[in-house]
Amino acid sequence: MGATTSTIYRTFDNGVFRGFIGNMSHHCVKQMGVMSVVKTFEKDSEFQAKRLVEQSDAPWGLQRISSGGPIQNPPNNLADVTSRAFSYQFDDTVQGEGVDVYVIDSGVNAEHVAFGGRAQNIFEAPRLAATDDNGHGTHCAGTVASEHFGVAKKANIFGVKVLNAAGGGRSSDIIAGLDVIVQSHRTRSATAGFKGSVMSMSLGNNGISQVIDNAVKLVSNAGIHVAVAAGNESKDACLVSPGNLGTNDGQNAIVSVGAIDINERRPNFSNFGSCISVYAPGVQVLSTFIQQPQQRGANTNNFITPLSGTSMATPHVAGLMAVLISENPELGKDPLALKNKIIADAQPAATLRDVAGDPAIVVNNGIGSRRPAPAGLAGRRRRQ
Repeated sequence: MGATTSTIYRTFDNGVFRGFIGNMSHHCVKQMGVMSVVKTFEKDSEFQAKRLVEQSDAPWGLQRISSGGPIQNPPNNLADVTSRAFSYQFDDTVQGEGVDVYVIDSGVNAEHVAFGGRAQNIFEAPRLAATDDNGHGTHCAGTVASEHFGVAKKANIFGVKVLNAAGGGRSSDIIAGLDVIVQSHRTRSATAGFKGSVMSMSLGNNGISQVIDNAVKLVSNAGIHVAVAAGNESKDACLVSPGNLGTNDGQNAIVSVGAIDINERRPNFSNFGSCISVYAPGVQVLSTFIQQPQQRGANTNNFITPLSGTSMATPHVAGLMAVLISENPELGKDPLALKNKIIADAQPAATLRDVAGDPAIVVNNGIGSRRPAPAGLAGRRRRQ
């Protein structure tokens, strides 16, 4: 390899390893790839110091997914459970940066101050308003990526509105929304800084829709990381769509999420069983919301409220997906590998071992610090 095509800056031969640092032409790189004396080589890349921070004004769900076990001495009154007096430990070097999260729901209040300009709506089904007129989508998006209530505080949020003001939607509109997500993923995957796409799907029905199930599987097969709600029917998740798509069989990349409460128990609404992949906080979860009729005249872009449901559990997992992709870009194109990591990092929960075949595991970001829950004050609003 002549000096005209490559420049060697430094060589190593210290008795432990041998190698060199250099600026290599494409031709030289190809030559090294077939040389038996070269064990491995790669392009120079940037490493960063891991910076662990603690958010001391977090909702309880964020504390649970960053703790080494159940919250110790949890409060038993609603005011304290829905407070912002909990702590969230995370590495803030990337926090979902470069990852797109599609929230297929009732839309997103993109102007909410907690999103910091990272949220936008890219689709609304026919007959539906262009804004979130229900609040469910904004709440889910807040748990994914808002500043104070989110898991992945630097991820991009794309609202895909398929649910109306009452929280209902047609399967045809959902399919149209999935189509928009796939198209957007393909376009944005070619842009600079892109690391991966995640879809958070906090919706479902009381039975099986083969059309929806097949479409969601194809979205996953397209390289989009998918988290779906297990459902709020208090029955086997294998009996509802898309909650039935989460089996941990080592081949299925879709993550179906059940709910736990602050006492590490499955609430009476959460579905269960072998089609669930993992559990996450889903009772009285505090997050971003929309203005209510009785609040006219107030600042419309800073409302928060607690809600309950597997819908609230799902965005905890979607946010964690975004964090893990930003930390490990090689996972961005491998939904199955990412799911396997999430399952491997999840923590066993003895309180969930009452159903045969149920995974009985709670999602965790891997930080693993056990802390008691402090008290606090907040309001109450429940949604399933």
